[in-house]
Amino acid sequence: AGVFGITDDVLGGFTDDVKAAFPVIAQRLRPRAQIEQAYRQTLSTHEEDNRQTVSAAEDILFTTFTKELADKVKINPKYVNRRGQELNNDLWEITKWFFTRYNEKNDDCRFVIDEFNRTITATEYRELPVLFYYWTGSRNRPYRSQKMYGMAKDFKPKAGQITLSSIIGRGILHELECANEGVLTIPTVQAPCQIALYTVTLVSGSSRTEHAVLCGLTDSGKALDDAACRSIFDLPVESSTEDERRSPHWLKGTSRPHPLDRLVPSDKMMAEQLERLSPAQAEEMERMKQQVSADKAALSRELNTLDSQVQQAQAELEAVTGDRLKRLAAQKKINQLRQEYMKHQESQFFDAMRLDMELEEKMKR
Repeated sequence: AGVFGITDDVLGGFTDDVKAAFPVIAQRLRPRAQIEQAYRQTLSTHEEDNRQTVSAAEDILFTTFTKELADKVKINPKYVNRRGQELNNDLWEITKWFFTRYNEKNDDCRFVIDEFNRTITATEYRELPVLFYYWTGSRNRPYRSQKMYGMAKDFKPKAGQITLSSIIGRGILHELECANEGVLTIPTVQAPCQIALYTVTLVSGSSRTEHAVLCGLTDSGKALDDAACRSIFDLPVESSTEDERRSPHWLKGTSRPHPLDRLVPSDKMMAEQLERLSPAQAEEMERMKQQVSADKAALSRELNTLDSQVQQAQAELEAVTGDRLKRLAAQKKINQLRQEYMKHQESQFFDAMRLDMELEEKMKR
């Protein structure tokens, strides 16, 4: 006896009569060109649906990524490469800003930016300048510029390669940090005051919205709401200074307690949010949630049906004992059902995420 296997709609089994088995198998064979054409046609037919599904999945994965999802999701290398390229594009824009600003503020060295090759070269210098100081873990150390920098993966020397984790990359990102405090001199403002910026996040069901809010207080104790603070910032500024201490507030969500914290109108903002939800809207939101639950249940039923079919086909295979051709056909049926089950299992996961994303978008409107 020998093993018989074919890869298009995989067939496999054991037979002691190849001549008798081959006509049955040959009926299902397709030329390579026909397989490739069918594959391209399938991709074209489902392209738009696939793009929407992947887009919805990406949105959820990058906003609500939990351990449960992490245990189920496998990251595609092509996706990682694409996201990595997007981050590198952003890093290149920030890098150009950093060296352009250096050229504007200093005359001890001129950095030439090559947009096409994504390189930066130091020119017109007697000595390479110190660009910034960085923390080594025990002390601040001056960072002296390289003669040339580049974004390419194989860029040499390695010390000049710009990445998010390199010294130059981290130093450039540090320059984006903002001062904790500053002083504006505005002649037309009668009473000196303090103003703070807050980010208020309102969560309602699966809806999550963020609001930038300004709160202020005059030296005499008068509170300033968001509108009053914004009107002050609209006035002409005579001069400004910044605190030397800088923090990456754009990378974190909280800061140390401040006396102005108590002026944040969180209760008022929540009340306004609740007023926007009329009884009819609340009823509609509940209806949408129930519909999503029903759609998910339907997806589960489809998967359970396929699982039952696989079990039934397995039982039919075990019932065939003497006819090897029938066993071959039964095994093929099981393989096809299992492939279909795995495809539905994968699509069910992403369909469920798509339903959640669509529900969240609808509830935001």
